[in-house]
Amino acid sequence: MFYAVISVCALMAFATIVTRPVLHWIINTTPKGKPVKECYVIAILLWTMLLGVGTDAFGSSFSPATIVMGFFIPDGPPLGATIIQKCELIISDFFLSFFFIWIGYFTNLSAIKNWKEFATFGAVVHVGYIGRLTGSVLVSSSFNMSNNTALLLSFVLSLQGVIELLHVIRWKHQKLLGDQNFATFVINIVILNAIITPIIKILYKPEKKTPNSVKQRPTSLAMASNIGELQIITCVQDEDNVPTSISLLKALNPKVVSPICAYVIHLVALASQAVPTLAPYKNHKRKFSKPNGSDNIMRAFLNFAANSQGPVQCTVRILVDRGLCTRIGLTSFSYNVEVIFFGGADDREALAFTARMSSHPNVAITVLRLHLRGNYMLELDIERERDESWFREFKAMNDGIACVVCHELVVHDSEEAMNALRSLPNTYNLVVVGKRQGIPHFED
Repeated sequence: MFYAVISVCALMAFATIVTRPVLHWIINTTPKGKPVKECYVIAILLWTMLLGVGTDAFGSSFSPATIVMGFFIPDGPPLGATIIQKCELIISDFFLSFFFIWIGYFTNLSAIKNWKEFATFGAVVHVGYIGRLTGSVLVSSSFNMSNNTALLLSFVLSLQGVIELLHVIRWKHQKLLGDQNFATFVINIVILNAIITPIIKILYKPEKKTPNSVKQRPTSLAMASNIGELQIITCVQDEDNVPTSISLLKALNPKVVSPICAYVIHLVALASQAVPTLAPYKNHKRKFSKPNGSDNIMRAFLNFAANSQGPVQCTVRILVDRGLCTRIGLTSFSYNVEVIFFGGADDREALAFTARMSSHPNVAITVLRLHLRGNYMLELDIERERDESWFREFKAMNDGIACVVCHELVVHDSEEAMNALRSLPNTYNLVVVGKRQGIPHFED
Protein backbone atom coordinates (compact mmCIF):
# COMPACT_ATOMS: atom_id res chain seq x y z
CA MET A 1 0.00 0.00 0.00
CA PHE A 2 2.87 2.34 0.86
CA TYR A 3 4.55 1.77 -2.51
CA ALA A 4 1.24 2.27 -4.31
CA VAL A 5 0.78 5.71 -2.74
CA ILE A 6 4.41 6.63 -3.48
CA SER A 7 4.03 5.54 -7.12
CA VAL A 8 0.90 7.66 -7.63
CA CYS A 9 2.55 10.74 -6.05
CA ALA A 10 5.66 10.24 -8.18
CA LEU A 11 3.47 9.87 -11.27
CA MET A 12 1.67 13.17 -10.62
CA ALA A 13 4.93 15.02 -9.94
CA PHE A 14 6.58 13.60 -13.07
CA ALA A 15 3.53 14.41 -15.21
CA THR A 16 3.46 17.99 -13.91
CA ILE A 17 7.18 18.66 -14.39
CA VAL A 18 7.87 16.72 -17.62
CA THR A 19 4.76 15.47 -19.40
CA ARG A 20 2.67 18.65 -19.25
CA PRO A 21 5.34 20.93 -20.80
CA VAL A 22 5.94 18.37 -23.55
CA LEU A 23 2.22 18.28 -24.39
CA HIS A 24 2.07 22.08 -24.59
CA TRP A 25 5.17 22.07 -26.80
CA ILE A 26 3.43 19.67 -29.19
CA ILE A 27 0.38 21.97 -29.31
CA ASN A 28 2.47 25.09 -29.91
CA THR A 29 4.45 23.48 -32.74
CA THR A 30 1.30 22.29 -34.53
CA PRO A 31 0.25 24.72 -37.31
CA LYS A 32 -3.09 26.45 -36.78
CA GLY A 33 -6.00 24.47 -38.18
CA LYS A 34 -3.89 21.31 -38.66
CA PRO A 35 -4.11 18.06 -36.68
CA VAL A 36 -1.25 16.85 -34.51
CA LYS A 37 1.27 14.65 -36.28
CA GLU A 38 0.54 10.96 -36.07
CA CYS A 39 3.97 10.22 -34.59
CA TYR A 40 3.14 12.46 -31.62
CA VAL A 41 -0.18 10.69 -31.09
CA ILE A 42 1.50 7.27 -31.12
CA ALA A 43 4.17 8.52 -28.72
CA ILE A 44 1.54 9.84 -26.29
CA LEU A 45 -0.37 6.56 -26.33
CA LEU A 46 2.80 4.50 -25.79
CA TRP A 47 3.91 6.87 -23.01
CA THR A 48 0.53 6.45 -21.27
CA MET A 49 0.89 2.68 -21.50
CA LEU A 50 4.41 2.80 -20.05
CA LEU A 51 3.26 5.00 -17.16
CA GLY A 52 0.43 2.54 -16.48
CA VAL A 53 2.83 -0.40 -16.45
CA GLY A 54 5.10 1.50 -14.04
CA THR A 55 2.36 2.34 -11.54
CA ASP A 56 1.00 -1.20 -11.78
CA ALA A 57 4.44 -2.66 -11.07
CA PHE A 58 4.75 -0.60 -7.88
CA GLY A 59 1.51 -1.85 -6.38
CA SER A 60 -1.02 0.60 -7.73
CA SER A 61 -3.08 0.04 -10.90
CA PHE A 62 -2.76 1.34 -14.43
CA SER A 63 -5.85 3.54 -13.95
CA PRO A 64 -4.05 6.51 -12.27
CA ALA A 65 -1.72 6.83 -15.27
CA THR A 66 -4.58 7.09 -17.76
CA ILE A 67 -6.53 9.46 -15.51
CA VAL A 68 -3.53 11.77 -14.98
CA MET A 69 -2.79 11.84 -18.73
CA GLY A 70 -6.44 12.63 -19.37
CA PHE A 71 -6.23 15.58 -16.97
CA PHE A 72 -3.11 17.00 -18.61
CA ILE A 73 -4.14 16.57 -22.27
CA PRO A 74 -6.10 19.72 -23.27
CA ASP A 75 -9.59 19.06 -24.57
CA GLY A 76 -10.54 19.91 -28.14
CA PRO A 77 -8.24 20.65 -31.09
CA PRO A 78 -5.54 20.16 -31.92
CA LEU A 79 -4.34 17.48 -29.48
CA GLY A 80 -7.42 16.18 -27.65
CA ALA A 81 -9.59 16.04 -30.77
CA THR A 82 -6.88 14.25 -32.75
CA ILE A 83 -6.32 11.60 -30.08
CA ILE A 84 -10.06 10.89 -29.84
CA GLN A 85 -10.39 10.77 -33.62
CA LYS A 86 -7.51 8.29 -33.90
CA CYS A 87 -8.52 6.07 -30.98
CA GLU A 88 -12.31 6.23 -30.82
CA LEU A 89 -13.04 3.54 -33.38
CA ILE A 90 -10.65 0.87 -32.13
CA ILE A 91 -11.39 1.54 -28.43
CA SER A 92 -15.19 1.85 -28.62
CA ASP A 93 -15.90 -0.81 -31.23
CA PHE A 94 -13.05 -3.28 -30.63
CA PHE A 95 -11.41 -3.19 -27.21
CA LEU A 96 -14.58 -2.26 -25.32
CA SER A 97 -16.47 -5.16 -26.86
CA PHE A 98 -13.73 -7.60 -25.85
CA PHE A 99 -13.67 -6.08 -22.37
CA PHE A 100 -17.35 -6.90 -21.81
CA ILE A 101 -16.78 -10.39 -23.23
CA TRP A 102 -13.93 -10.75 -20.75
CA ILE A 103 -16.18 -9.68 -17.86
CA GLY A 104 -18.81 -12.18 -18.97
CA TYR A 105 -16.19 -14.93 -19.19
CA PHE A 106 -15.14 -14.42 -15.54
CA THR A 107 -18.73 -14.19 -14.29
CA ASN A 108 -19.60 -17.67 -13.10
CA LEU A 109 -23.26 -17.76 -12.07
CA SER A 110 -22.96 -21.38 -10.95
CA ALA A 111 -20.58 -20.16 -8.22
CA ILE A 112 -23.53 -18.61 -6.38
CA LYS A 113 -24.34 -21.29 -3.81
CA ASN A 114 -24.46 -19.50 -0.47
CA TRP A 115 -27.71 -17.56 -0.93
CA LYS A 116 -27.48 -15.91 2.47
CA GLU A 117 -24.10 -14.44 1.59
CA PHE A 118 -25.49 -13.51 -1.83
CA ALA A 119 -28.38 -11.59 -0.22
CA THR A 120 -26.11 -9.88 2.30
CA PHE A 121 -23.57 -8.74 -0.29
CA GLY A 122 -26.36 -7.64 -2.64
CA ALA A 123 -27.94 -5.60 0.19
CA VAL A 124 -24.62 -3.86 0.82
CA VAL A 125 -24.34 -2.93 -2.85
CA HIS A 126 -27.93 -1.63 -2.88
CA VAL A 127 -27.33 0.43 0.25
CA GLY A 128 -24.36 2.01 -1.53
CA TYR A 129 -26.60 2.89 -4.48
CA ILE A 130 -29.26 4.36 -2.20
CA GLY A 131 -26.66 6.39 -0.30
CA ARG A 132 -25.23 7.80 -3.52
CA LEU A 133 -28.73 8.60 -4.78
CA THR A 134 -29.74 10.32 -1.53
CA GLY A 135 -26.52 12.30 -1.27
CA SER A 136 -26.80 13.47 -4.85
CA VAL A 137 -30.39 14.62 -4.32
CA LEU A 138 -29.51 16.56 -1.16
CA VAL A 139 -26.48 18.26 -2.70
CA SER A 140 -28.36 19.08 -5.92
CA SER A 141 -31.28 20.55 -3.98
CA SER A 142 -28.91 22.84 -2.09
CA PHE A 143 -28.00 24.47 -5.44
CA ASN A 144 -31.64 25.54 -6.01
CA MET A 145 -32.28 22.83 -8.59
CA SER A 146 -35.82 21.67 -9.14
CA ASN A 147 -36.78 18.35 -7.58
CA ASN A 148 -37.09 16.71 -10.98
CA THR A 149 -33.65 17.93 -12.10
CA ALA A 150 -32.03 16.90 -8.81
CA LEU A 151 -33.55 13.43 -9.03
CA LEU A 152 -32.50 13.11 -12.68
CA LEU A 153 -28.91 14.10 -11.88
CA SER A 154 -28.86 11.64 -8.99
CA PHE A 155 -29.91 8.78 -11.25
CA VAL A 156 -27.25 9.73 -13.80
CA LEU A 157 -24.54 9.77 -11.12
CA SER A 158 -25.75 6.40 -9.83
CA LEU A 159 -25.03 4.65 -13.13
CA GLN A 160 -22.02 2.35 -13.07
CA GLY A 161 -19.99 1.16 -16.00
CA VAL A 162 -16.46 0.51 -17.20
CA ILE A 163 -14.61 2.11 -14.26
CA GLU A 164 -16.51 0.08 -11.68
CA LEU A 165 -16.03 -3.12 -13.68
CA LEU A 166 -12.30 -2.42 -13.95
CA HIS A 167 -12.06 -2.16 -10.15
CA VAL A 168 -14.12 -5.32 -9.65
CA ILE A 169 -12.02 -7.39 -12.04
CA ARG A 170 -8.87 -6.10 -10.34
CA TRP A 171 -10.23 -7.05 -6.91
CA LYS A 172 -10.95 -10.50 -8.25
CA HIS A 173 -7.38 -10.96 -9.53
CA GLN A 174 -6.05 -9.75 -6.15
CA LYS A 175 -8.24 -12.37 -4.42
CA LEU A 176 -10.21 -9.66 -2.62
CA LEU A 177 -13.43 -10.99 -4.16
CA GLY A 178 -14.40 -14.60 -4.65
CA ASP A 179 -16.27 -15.96 -7.65
CA GLN A 180 -19.64 -15.66 -5.88
CA ASN A 181 -19.17 -12.03 -4.79
CA PHE A 182 -17.77 -11.10 -8.19
CA ALA A 183 -20.83 -12.59 -9.90
CA THR A 184 -23.11 -10.82 -7.39
CA PHE A 185 -21.44 -7.48 -8.08
CA VAL A 186 -21.78 -7.86 -11.86
CA ILE A 187 -25.44 -8.95 -11.58
CA ASN A 188 -26.25 -5.92 -9.41
CA ILE A 189 -24.58 -3.54 -11.88
CA VAL A 190 -26.56 -5.00 -14.79
CA ILE A 191 -29.91 -5.03 -12.97
CA LEU A 192 -29.64 -1.53 -11.46
CA ASN A 193 -28.45 0.00 -14.74
CA ALA A 194 -31.34 -1.71 -16.51
CA ILE A 195 -33.75 -0.08 -14.03
CA ILE A 196 -32.15 3.39 -13.93
CA THR A 197 -31.70 3.86 -17.70
CA PRO A 198 -35.42 3.87 -18.64
CA ILE A 199 -36.18 6.10 -15.62
CA ILE A 200 -33.67 8.65 -16.94
CA LYS A 201 -35.31 8.56 -20.37
CA ILE A 202 -38.70 9.19 -18.76
CA LEU A 203 -37.52 12.07 -16.55
CA TYR A 204 -35.29 13.78 -19.12
CA LYS A 205 -37.47 16.18 -21.09
CA PRO A 206 -35.11 18.82 -22.55
CA GLU A 207 -37.89 20.56 -24.45
CA LYS A 208 -39.59 21.37 -21.13
CA LYS A 209 -36.51 22.76 -19.39
CA THR A 210 -36.59 26.21 -20.95
CA PRO A 211 -36.95 28.87 -18.20
CA ASN A 212 -39.83 31.28 -18.49
CA SER A 213 -37.43 34.19 -18.95
CA VAL A 214 -35.94 32.70 -22.14
CA LYS A 215 -38.89 30.93 -23.67
CA GLN A 216 -38.67 30.88 -27.41
CA ARG A 217 -41.19 33.05 -29.12
CA PRO A 218 -41.78 33.56 -32.83
CA THR A 219 -40.16 36.75 -34.10
CA SER A 220 -40.87 38.45 -37.37
CA LEU A 221 -39.29 41.39 -39.12
CA ALA A 222 -41.58 43.95 -40.68
CA MET A 223 -41.06 47.12 -42.64
CA ALA A 224 -41.79 49.09 -39.48
CA SER A 225 -38.93 47.27 -37.72
CA ASN A 226 -36.48 49.84 -39.12
CA ILE A 227 -37.20 51.69 -35.89
CA GLY A 228 -36.07 49.75 -32.86
CA GLU A 229 -33.40 47.27 -31.90
CA LEU A 230 -32.39 44.39 -34.18
CA GLN A 231 -30.80 41.44 -32.37
CA ILE A 232 -28.30 39.35 -34.28
CA ILE A 233 -26.29 36.26 -33.34
CA THR A 234 -22.96 36.40 -35.17
CA CYS A 235 -21.14 33.07 -35.17
CA VAL A 236 -17.54 33.30 -36.38
CA GLN A 237 -15.45 30.24 -37.11
CA ASP A 238 -12.07 31.92 -37.60
CA GLU A 239 -10.49 35.32 -38.12
CA ASP A 240 -11.06 35.20 -41.89
CA ASN A 241 -14.83 35.47 -41.33
CA VAL A 242 -14.59 38.69 -39.30
CA PRO A 243 -14.49 41.21 -42.20
CA THR A 244 -17.60 39.66 -43.79
CA SER A 245 -19.57 39.77 -40.54
CA ILE A 246 -18.50 43.33 -39.73
CA SER A 247 -19.38 44.43 -43.28
CA LEU A 248 -22.89 43.08 -42.79
CA LEU A 249 -23.27 44.86 -39.44
CA LYS A 250 -22.00 48.10 -40.92
CA ALA A 251 -24.35 47.76 -43.92
CA LEU A 252 -27.30 47.43 -41.52
CA ASN A 253 -26.60 51.07 -40.66
CA PRO A 254 -26.96 51.10 -36.84
CA LYS A 255 -28.28 54.38 -35.45
CA VAL A 256 -29.64 55.65 -32.18
CA VAL A 257 -33.23 55.01 -33.32
CA SER A 258 -32.38 51.65 -34.92
CA PRO A 259 -29.56 50.04 -32.91
CA ILE A 260 -28.13 46.59 -33.40
CA CYS A 261 -27.57 44.13 -30.58
CA ALA A 262 -24.90 41.72 -31.85
CA TYR A 263 -24.09 38.57 -29.90
CA VAL A 264 -20.68 37.46 -31.18
CA ILE A 265 -19.82 33.78 -30.73
CA HIS A 266 -16.44 32.33 -31.67
CA LEU A 267 -17.06 28.75 -32.76
CA VAL A 268 -14.27 26.43 -31.62
CA ALA A 269 -14.29 22.82 -32.81
CA LEU A 270 -14.62 20.29 -30.01
CA ALA A 271 -13.93 16.60 -29.88
CA SER A 272 -16.91 14.34 -30.57
CA GLN A 273 -17.27 13.43 -26.89
CA ALA A 274 -16.85 16.96 -25.55
CA VAL A 275 -19.86 18.81 -24.16
CA PRO A 276 -20.63 22.08 -26.03
CA THR A 277 -19.89 25.03 -23.77
CA LEU A 278 -20.92 28.68 -24.07
CA ALA A 279 -18.20 30.67 -22.28
CA PRO A 280 -18.35 34.48 -21.87
CA TYR A 281 -15.40 36.48 -23.17
CA LYS A 282 -13.75 38.36 -20.28
CA ASN A 283 -10.38 39.40 -21.74
CA HIS A 284 -11.50 42.57 -23.54
CA LYS A 285 -9.70 44.81 -21.02
CA ARG A 286 -6.49 42.83 -20.88
CA LYS A 287 -3.36 43.34 -22.96
CA PHE A 288 -1.60 40.39 -24.53
CA SER A 289 1.78 40.19 -26.19
CA LYS A 290 0.52 37.16 -28.12
CA PRO A 291 -3.29 37.31 -28.35
CA ASN A 292 -5.09 34.14 -29.45
CA GLY A 293 -7.75 33.80 -32.13
CA SER A 294 -10.64 34.66 -29.83
CA ASP A 295 -8.87 37.81 -28.61
CA ASN A 296 -8.35 39.06 -32.18
CA ILE A 297 -11.93 38.26 -33.21
CA MET A 298 -13.59 39.91 -30.21
CA ARG A 299 -11.42 43.00 -30.35
CA ALA A 300 -12.24 43.49 -34.02
CA PHE A 301 -15.95 43.62 -33.16
CA LEU A 302 -15.32 45.86 -30.16
CA ASN A 303 -13.34 48.29 -32.33
CA PHE A 304 -16.20 48.38 -34.84
CA ALA A 305 -18.67 49.10 -32.01
CA ALA A 306 -16.52 51.95 -30.74
CA ASN A 307 -16.40 53.61 -34.17
CA SER A 308 -19.97 52.97 -35.36
CA GLN A 309 -22.65 55.64 -35.58
CA GLY A 310 -24.98 53.94 -33.12
CA PRO A 311 -24.85 51.44 -30.28
CA VAL A 312 -23.93 47.91 -31.26
CA GLN A 313 -24.81 46.07 -28.26
CA CYS A 314 -33.12 37.56 -32.17
CA THR A 315 -33.32 37.37 -35.49
CA VAL A 316 -30.97 34.62 -36.78
CA ARG A 317 -29.85 34.24 -40.40
CA ILE A 318 -27.25 32.08 -42.10
CA LEU A 319 -24.46 34.01 -43.82
CA VAL A 320 -22.39 32.01 -46.31
CA ASP A 321 -18.92 33.55 -46.53
CA ARG A 322 -17.56 33.09 -50.05
CA GLY A 323 -14.24 34.65 -49.13
CA LEU A 324 -14.77 37.83 -51.17
CA CYS A 325 -12.84 40.82 -49.88
CA THR A 326 -14.79 43.84 -48.66
CA ARG A 327 -13.18 47.18 -47.92
CA ILE A 328 -13.81 48.26 -44.34
CA GLY A 329 -12.57 51.61 -43.10
CA LEU A 330 -13.55 54.34 -40.71
CA THR A 331 -14.03 56.83 -43.57
CA SER A 332 -14.77 54.68 -46.63
CA PHE A 333 -17.21 51.81 -46.96
CA SER A 334 -19.21 50.33 -49.83
CA TYR A 335 -21.49 47.31 -50.04
CA ASN A 336 -23.46 45.80 -52.91
CA VAL A 337 -26.55 43.74 -52.02
CA GLU A 338 -28.88 41.64 -54.15
CA VAL A 339 -32.30 40.48 -52.89
CA ILE A 340 -34.04 37.60 -54.68
CA PHE A 341 -37.75 37.77 -53.96
CA PHE A 342 -39.98 34.87 -55.01
CA GLY A 343 -42.59 35.38 -52.32
CA GLY A 344 -43.60 33.75 -49.08
CA ALA A 345 -42.95 34.47 -45.41
CA ASP A 346 -39.19 33.88 -45.53
CA ASP A 347 -38.68 36.09 -48.58
CA ARG A 348 -40.70 38.85 -46.93
CA GLU A 349 -38.39 38.58 -43.90
CA ALA A 350 -35.38 38.84 -46.24
CA LEU A 351 -36.87 41.97 -47.81
CA ALA A 352 -37.51 43.56 -44.40
CA PHE A 353 -33.97 42.67 -43.30
CA THR A 354 -32.53 44.43 -46.34
CA ALA A 355 -34.78 47.45 -45.78
CA ARG A 356 -32.66 48.35 -42.73
CA MET A 357 -29.69 48.80 -45.07
CA SER A 358 -31.46 51.09 -47.53
CA SER A 359 -30.79 54.23 -45.49
CA HIS A 360 -27.04 53.70 -45.67
CA PRO A 361 -25.63 56.02 -48.38
CA ASN A 362 -22.86 53.59 -49.36
CA VAL A 363 -25.01 50.47 -49.69
CA ALA A 364 -26.43 49.65 -53.13
CA ILE A 365 -29.46 47.35 -53.11
CA THR A 366 -30.94 45.54 -56.10
CA VAL A 367 -34.21 43.66 -55.63
CA LEU A 368 -35.18 41.07 -58.21
CA ARG A 369 -38.78 39.92 -57.88
CA LEU A 370 -39.67 36.80 -59.85
CA HIS A 371 -43.34 36.15 -60.72
CA LEU A 372 -43.91 32.47 -61.42
CA ARG A 373 -46.99 32.07 -63.56
CA GLY A 374 -49.26 29.02 -63.59
CA ASN A 375 -52.77 27.84 -62.77
CA TYR A 376 -51.68 26.42 -59.43
CA MET A 377 -50.97 29.93 -58.18
CA LEU A 378 -54.70 30.56 -57.72
CA GLU A 379 -54.62 28.80 -54.35
CA LEU A 380 -52.00 31.24 -53.05
CA ASP A 381 -53.98 34.47 -53.39
CA ILE A 382 -53.57 35.41 -49.71
CA GLU A 383 -49.80 34.94 -49.83
CA ARG A 384 -49.57 36.88 -53.09
CA GLU A 385 -51.50 39.78 -51.57
CA ARG A 386 -49.08 39.87 -48.64
CA ASP A 387 -46.10 39.71 -50.99
CA GLU A 388 -47.52 42.54 -53.08
CA SER A 389 -48.18 44.66 -49.98
CA TRP A 390 -44.65 44.23 -48.63
CA PHE A 391 -43.06 44.85 -52.02
CA ARG A 392 -45.09 48.06 -52.55
CA GLU A 393 -44.18 49.25 -49.07
CA PHE A 394 -40.49 48.57 -49.72
CA LYS A 395 -40.57 50.57 -52.96
CA ALA A 396 -42.46 53.41 -51.28
CA MET A 397 -39.90 53.57 -48.46
CA ASN A 398 -37.05 53.87 -50.96
CA ASP A 399 -38.71 56.07 -53.54
CA GLY A 400 -36.18 58.56 -54.84
CA ILE A 401 -33.15 56.69 -53.46
CA ALA A 402 -30.84 56.10 -56.42
CA CYS A 403 -28.90 53.25 -54.81
CA VAL A 404 -32.04 51.11 -54.39
CA VAL A 405 -33.28 49.50 -57.61
CA CYS A 406 -36.22 47.10 -57.99
CA HIS A 407 -36.76 44.79 -60.97
CA GLU A 408 -39.68 42.47 -61.70
CA LEU A 409 -39.49 39.50 -64.03
CA VAL A 410 -42.18 37.02 -65.11
CA VAL A 411 -41.05 33.40 -65.49
CA HIS A 412 -43.16 30.40 -66.49
CA ASP A 413 -41.25 27.58 -64.82
CA SER A 414 -38.32 26.85 -62.53
CA GLU A 415 -35.94 26.51 -65.48
CA GLU A 416 -36.57 30.10 -66.57
CA ALA A 417 -36.14 31.22 -62.95
CA MET A 418 -32.77 29.49 -62.67
CA ASN A 419 -31.63 31.00 -65.98
CA ALA A 420 -32.53 34.42 -64.62
CA LEU A 421 -30.51 33.79 -61.48
CA ARG A 422 -27.51 32.54 -63.45
CA SER A 423 -27.53 35.73 -65.48
CA LEU A 424 -26.96 37.88 -62.40
CA PRO A 425 -23.53 39.57 -62.31
CA ASN A 426 -20.98 38.19 -59.87
CA THR A 427 -20.35 41.57 -58.27
CA TYR A 428 -22.51 41.42 -55.15
CA ASN A 429 -21.02 41.35 -51.66
CA LEU A 430 -24.20 39.83 -50.26
CA VAL A 431 -27.12 37.93 -51.79
CA VAL A 432 -30.19 37.70 -49.54
CA VAL A 433 -32.89 35.09 -50.15
CA GLY A 434 -35.43 33.31 -47.94
CA LYS A 435 -34.90 29.68 -46.98
CA ARG A 436 -38.35 28.62 -48.18
CA GLN A 437 -40.34 30.20 -50.95
CA GLY A 438 -44.12 30.54 -50.88
CA ILE A 439 -44.43 28.47 -54.07
CA PRO A 440 -44.62 24.73 -53.26
CA HIS A 441 -44.38 23.64 -56.88
CA PHE A 442 -41.23 25.68 -57.38
CA GLU A 443 -39.56 24.10 -54.33
CA ASP A 444 -40.28 20.63 -55.72
